[in-house]
Amino acid sequence: MGPFLHVLLLDERGVVRSMAANLSNEEVADFVRQVGRCNPFQFKASVINPLEAQAIQVRQTDRSTSDMLDAARAARRLVQADDVNAGASEEIRAALMGRDVTDDHISQETQNHPAKPDRSIGVFIVHGHGELALKTVERILTQDFRVNARILKEQAGGGMTLIEKFEQAATEVDYAVVLLTADDFVRNGDEEYWQPRPNVLFELGWFCGRLGRDRVCLLAQRDLRILSDMGGVICHKFTDDVVECTLPLFRELKAVGYID
Repeated sequence: MGPFLHVLLLDERGVVRSMAANLSNEEVADFVRQVGRCNPFQFKASVINPLEAQAIQVRQTDRSTSDMLDAARAARRLVQADDVNAGASEEIRAALMGRDVTDDHISQETQNHPAKPDRSIGVFIVHGHGELALKTVERILTQDFRVNARILKEQAGGGMTLIEKFEQAATEVDYAVVLLTADDFVRNGDEEYWQPRPNVLFELGWFCGRLGRDRVCLLAQRDLRILSDMGGVICHKFTDDVVECTLPLFRELKAVGYID
């Protein structure tokens, strides 16, 4: 049998985040098509999140990865210290030993931008009680940027519970703007401060887990008490009006392909 094809999804550093191994030509084509739809999908026994990928690569070996594990273990001793995949599984290391045949299967454009957002789906806006700020962000997206906006309360319920309604609407998008406003006043001993609504923080965490931190943009009211462990999530602050974040938001959406 053979040859065997292996598709690898790499992040911006070249680290392999996901892999589908031992594929046929037809399976490679199907895998690449599903990656292009941006939404997480199940491929064989694995769940693949295309939004983790900044590049896609195809490797070819004469043997299956399971038949190359001993060779991968032996080769691991020769791995250079600066190899970003030095700690990868032996199956991934086996696939990386193969010949790079990406150009034979995938266009150059798709190689560098494997998961493109579907602009017709829209950007999800997570919000609290700041109604004026919500309407401003919606106007910026729809009128200034010509991007569809998805707001939970405007989605049809169809008899679903609130969490079911959220999950259905949220799983259809591939980018979220989280609006953090002063919704709840908290008195904790000698401390007094404002913080966002708990549901906003829940939805923030949900989107970070599903889409990845680079697909979530926070627009936060200045001096607001927010989570201390949100390092890595893109956050832009405003003082008086969220319109102050128009240019930073434009840059973030342009970086992920929502705006040309």
